[in-house]
Amino acid sequence: MHKATHRLDCLGEGARAGSETGIMGSSLSLGIALTTPAFFEPAQVALPAAFVEHFPFGFWLVDTLRPRLAVSLGGRTPNPHLCFLQIAARLDLPTRCVAVSGWDGDHEGRQPAAFGAAFNRDDVRASEAVLASAATAWREFAPGSIDLLCLDAAPLGALAGEVLDAWLERLSPGAVILVHGLDAPGDADLWRVLSARYDSFIFPHGEGLGVLAAGAQIAAPLRALFDPPGDENMRQNIQMAFARLGRDLKLARTPKALQTAHAVETAGAAQMDALRDVTRARVEVLAAEAARLRTLLREEAAQTATLELELLQSERQLLQQVQRMRSVPWLLRQMAKTLYAGQRQLLSRVAKLFGVRTATYVLAKNRRRLEQTNLFDPVYYLRRYPDVGAAGIDPLTHYLDHGAKDGRDPNPAFQTRWYVTRYPDVTTLGENPLLHYLLHGSKEGRMPSPDFDPRWYLSANPDVAALGMDPLAHFLSLGRGEGRVGAPLVDAEDLTFLKVARRHTLDVASFAPSPIRRIGLDLLPMDEVAVVLPVHSGLEETRVCIESVLASRAHNTTFGPLILIDDCGPEPALRAYLEQVAQTVPDVLLLVNAENEGFVASANRGMIAAGRRDVILLNSDTEVCGDWVDRMAAQAAGDPGIATVTPFSNNATICSYPDIGEGLGLPAGHTLAQMDQACAAANAGRCVDIPTSVGFCMFIRRACLDDVGLFDVAAFGKGYGEEADFCCRASAKAWRHVLAGDVFVYHAGCVSFGGSAPARKRDSAGLLHARHPDYETAVARWVREDPAFAMRLAIEASLIRASGVPVILHILHPWGGGTEKQVVDLMAHTAERAKSLTLIIAAPAEDKSDLGLALFIPDANGGRRVDMRVAALGDVAALLWAFGLRRIHVHHALTAMEQLAPFLALMNLPYDLSIHDYALICPRINLAQAGAYCGEPDAQGCRACLTAEPKPFSRDIVRWRELGIVLIERADRVICPSRDVADRIRRYAPAAHLLVVPHEPDLYRRPQPVRIPPLAADIPLRVAVLGILAEHKGGAFLLDCIEYSQAIKAPLDWQVIGEFPAKLDARASNLRGQLSKTGRYKLEDLPGLIAFPQHWPETYSFTLSEAFAARRAVLVPPLGAFPERVAGSAGAFEYSLSETPRQMVERLVALRLRLLDPASAAETAPPAPHLSTVAGENEDFYRSAYI
Repeated sequence: MHKATHRLDCLGEGARAGSETGIMGSSLSLGIALTTPAFFEPAQVALPAAFVEHFPFGFWLVDTLRPRLAVSLGGRTPNPHLCFLQIAARLDLPTRCVAVSGWDGDHEGRQPAAFGAAFNRDDVRASEAVLASAATAWREFAPGSIDLLCLDAAPLGALAGEVLDAWLERLSPGAVILVHGLDAPGDADLWRVLSARYDSFIFPHGEGLGVLAAGAQIAAPLRALFDPPGDENMRQNIQMAFARLGRDLKLARTPKALQTAHAVETAGAAQMDALRDVTRARVEVLAAEAARLRTLLREEAAQTATLELELLQSERQLLQQVQRMRSVPWLLRQMAKTLYAGQRQLLSRVAKLFGVRTATYVLAKNRRRLEQTNLFDPVYYLRRYPDVGAAGIDPLTHYLDHGAKDGRDPNPAFQTRWYVTRYPDVTTLGENPLLHYLLHGSKEGRMPSPDFDPRWYLSANPDVAALGMDPLAHFLSLGRGEGRVGAPLVDAEDLTFLKVARRHTLDVASFAPSPIRRIGLDLLPMDEVAVVLPVHSGLEETRVCIESVLASRAHNTTFGPLILIDDCGPEPALRAYLEQVAQTVPDVLLLVNAENEGFVASANRGMIAAGRRDVILLNSDTEVCGDWVDRMAAQAAGDPGIATVTPFSNNATICSYPDIGEGLGLPAGHTLAQMDQACAAANAGRCVDIPTSVGFCMFIRRACLDDVGLFDVAAFGKGYGEEADFCCRASAKAWRHVLAGDVFVYHAGCVSFGGSAPARKRDSAGLLHARHPDYETAVARWVREDPAFAMRLAIEASLIRASGVPVILHILHPWGGGTEKQVVDLMAHTAERAKSLTLIIAAPAEDKSDLGLALFIPDANGGRRVDMRVAALGDVAALLWAFGLRRIHVHHALTAMEQLAPFLALMNLPYDLSIHDYALICPRINLAQAGAYCGEPDAQGCRACLTAEPKPFSRDIVRWRELGIVLIERADRVICPSRDVADRIRRYAPAAHLLVVPHEPDLYRRPQPVRIPPLAADIPLRVAVLGILAEHKGGAFLLDCIEYSQAIKAPLDWQVIGEFPAKLDARASNLRGQLSKTGRYKLEDLPGLIAFPQHWPETYSFTLSEAFAARRAVLVPPLGAFPERVAGSAGAFEYSLSETPRQMVERLVALRLRLLDPASAAETAPPAPHLSTVAGENEDFYRSAYI
C-alpha cells in the first residue's frame, strides 16, 4: 500500500454543512450514494466560473472513480484541472492530474492569468501542464492510461476524426468522459458524436455538463448514474441535488469582486489581441531594420578583414607569450636565471671537488627542475599566501624551504596535505611532495589532488594523450583555459557491474526545454519554403524520399514548390519516375541537366529556380514525415541571423542521434515517425549552434544566399564539403548555423556517390583545411563540448516514456559491492518487462556542498552514463520525470540522507526500499564497533560510540534515525533479504510494510550437494576467506587466528581470495608462511572449506552464495542472515561469537580430524531449505509482484 503522507492538503477545511443538510432534508431519492466529498469546499477556483457549479459532482466523481490519471483538455479556465487536483490531494490519492491546453482557435495565444496561477502555487506540486494542441498532445499519454478525461465543448467542438480516435484510444477500460459547455456558444458536433457512442448523463446547470461511460468496465456506483433505478424522477433528483450544491458553491465563491476581476480579465484578453497585432508589425519592422544593418555590416566587412587578420596574428603571439609566462612571470624568470646561473656553476664545482651535495646545491637543483615545468605557479602562490609576498621572499624558494612542510599548495590542482596523506611513502622517503610527483608520481599515475585524476584526464582528452604531454602540466597551462575538467564529476569508479559504452557530462539546467520559446516562434511571420531535391541515382531510395515529401505536404503550412533536379544519372527508370511525378503532382518543378553536373551544380540550379524563397536542400536518400518544413522554418524565424538549420538524423555526423558520428539505421525498435514525434515532443523550439550544417537536409535563408553566394562549383565539383565551405563563408559574415532539436529526418547515406564517397571526403577535407584552417579545430571543439547532448538525452527520455513499459529508477551509492550486483541482477531479470535507470549519488566532498550524480541509461548500444553536479537532489526531478518513471527503488541512502525524503516527496511516485545494510538506522552501516556486533544499544550508547569513533556522515544518532525511519515507513514496500533483517528493522519502524525476499531465490530452491576433498594425514586443511577483509568483515580477528595457528604450527593453510585494508596489510605480510593472497578465482578452484570471520549481522552475503555455487562447506557465525541461509545444510558449521582465536583454531583442527574419515569426506546432498520456509509468500516476488 502506498503511503503518500507527504502530500499537502490544498482543499479548505470547512465542509458545506448547510448544503448537506438541505439536500438530505429534502428526502430526495437519488439512487446513488452521495458521499462526503460532494460537500467539500475548494480552496481555489478561477474565472470564468461556470464549471465551479460542477465542483460537487467532480469531487464525488473522483472519490468514486479513484482515477490514476485525470486529464483536462482545451479548457477556457483551469477549473476542471483544479477540481481534480484538489480532491485528489484532499483524499490523499496517487492521482496524476494533467492539464492540456494549446489554446486553439479563438483561444489561441490567450492564457488567463488564473491558469498560470494554478501551476505556480507552492501547494500544488502534483500539477502537470502540457502546452500543446489537441492534435498532438495525445502523444504524451500511453494507450489505456487515462481514467478521467474532461473536454471543453467550446474550443474543442470540431475535435473529430483521427485525432478524436487517438484520444479515445488513450482511455482505460473504466474511463469516464466529461464534456463541459454544452449550452455555451460553439460547435455541438463533439457531444453528438460521443453521446451516440456511449451511455450518457447530462447536468443542465453551469453551461451544461455531459457525463459519458466511455469504458466497458465502469464501476458499479458509476453504472448506477447511467442506469438509475425507478422512473425519470430519479434522474431529475440527481440533477437537482448537484445543481443545488453547485449553485450554492458558486454564490459563495464568486462575489462581486470576482465578477469585476472577470471583466478586467476579459478586457485584458482584448488588449492581448491588440498587442499581438502590434507585435507582429513590430517584428516586421525589426526584420527590415536587421536587413539594413546587415547591409552596413557587409560594407564594413571588407574594410575590417585586414584588421581582423592582424588581430588574430597578434592574439596568437600573445597566447604563446602567456603560455611561456604562465608558470613564472617572464621578467622574474629571466632575473632568477641570471641570479642563480653563477651559483649553480659554483655549487656544482664544490660538489664535484669535495663529494658533498650541500643544502644550497640541492635547493638550486630542485629549483631548476621546477623552473623547467609549470607545476609551480608563483602568482597563485603569492595570491594564496600573502604572508610570503609581505616578507619579500621569493615564492619558489619559500615553497622549497618551508611551504611544502607547512602543507601549502604550489598550484590550484596540487594539494600538498592530501598528496602526502594519500601516499604515505612520500613522507617516509622525506621527499618534497611536488618534486616526488614530478619525478615519480606522474609516471605512476598518482593523483595530485582529489580534483585531478591524470589517467581519467588522458582518457577523457585523447588529443592530450596524443601529444604525449604530462596531463597536469597540460591542464595548468591550457586545459583550464579551455574549460576542461580534471576529474569526473562523480567518483563512481568502484562500480564493477554497471559498465557503459559512452560517458557524458550534463549541465542539468540545459536539459529542460522552455515552451515559451515555441509559442513565441508561432507568432513570427514565416514565408513559403521551396524544397530542392537533386537526384542522380538510386530509384528505390528516391521513390521513398519523394513519396514521404509529398505525403508531408498536408501537414505543413510553409511548404512551397518541390523542385526536382534530374542530374542525368545512369538509370532510365529513375528519369521516367521523375517525369511521372512532375506531370501528375501539382506544384512540382522538374529541371533536367543535359549532362551529369554533380550535386553542387544541381543544388545551385534548384536554389536559383526557387526565386526569392528560402530553401531546404534535401538528399534523395532521405525520408521525412509530419510538419518537418514548418518546424525547420520556425527555427530560422526565431533569429534573422540564422543562416542554416539542420535536423537530427540517424546518419549526419555532428547532427546524428543517438550519438555523434555516422550511424547505420534507425535506432532499434523505432520507426521514423516515432523518432520525429519524440524530437518534436522533447525539444519543441530548441536548437544549438553548430560550426557547420550537414548537407543531407539543410534549410538555407535566402538573405544568406544573397549575402554569401551559392555553393562553390569550381572548387567542390561533384560534391562533398560544399556545405561546410558555404557555412564557413557565412560564419565569417556573422551568420549562425543551428541544429534543430525538434526535427528528425532519416538518411541512408552515400547512395548517389557510391564507391567514390571515401575519395571525395579526403579531397574535400584537404580543400577545407586550406581555405578555412580553423574549421577542423572548431568542429573538434564542438564534438568535445557536445552542446547538443542535452537535446539528444531529451529525445532518449521521450522514447523511453513513449515505450509504454514501466520505467523504474534504482538509486544507490557509488561503492559497488553486493548492492550494485543485486541491482544489476534485478535489472537483467526484469529487462523484458520494464526499463530500468540507475542513479548513483556520490557523497559530497568535505569542501563542497553540491552533490555528484551519475545516471546510467541502458540501451542497445552498450548504454550511457550521464555525470552531473547539482545543488540539491530535487534539481534532477524534471530530467527524471521526462523518462516517464512509474516507480523508484531505493537501494541505499547513505550519501543523501537529508535530501532523499524531500526528493521522493517531490517525485510523488511509489517507491520500494531494499535493505542491504543498516545505514538507515546507524551511520556505521553494519552495527559493528571495533570489528564486533555492537548489540544495538540505546541512543545514549550510540552517541557515545559515534563520538569515540565518528563517521563522516553524522554524529547525531537521533536525527539520523529519524531520517531513516521516515524513508522506511513512507516506502510502498520495504524489501528485506532475510527474516533477521525484517525483525531488526521492525523494531525501529513498526509501521513499515516489510517483505522478506531473498536476493537470489534460485539458490534457496536448488539442493546444494557439498563436496569436501578427502584429506591425507599429512595434508593440512585449506581454509579460504573471500572478499575485502575490512575490520567489520573480521579482518583483524582472522589475522589473530592465523598468527595463533602459525605459533602452534597447526596443520592449517589459510588462503585469502581478496585483500586486507591498508592498516591490516602489514600484519598480513608477516604471515607469508601460512597465508597466501590471490586475486580473482574460479569456483572449482576454491578450497573445501570457506570461513566467514565477520562478527556483525550480515543482511544477506553474496559471498555465501558463491560458496554455495561452488558446493563447498562453510564455517559461519550464528548471527544475521547466516543461520537461516545455512539451515538444514550438512556442509555448514557454526562457531560461537565468544570464541577466541585459540578456540577457533582448535575447532578447525578438530574439523580436519573429522574430515580424515573417508565417509565424512564423501560427497553429500544435504537438505537445502526451500524458499517458502524463508520468505513465506514472496517466493516469486520479482517474477510476479515486483512490477
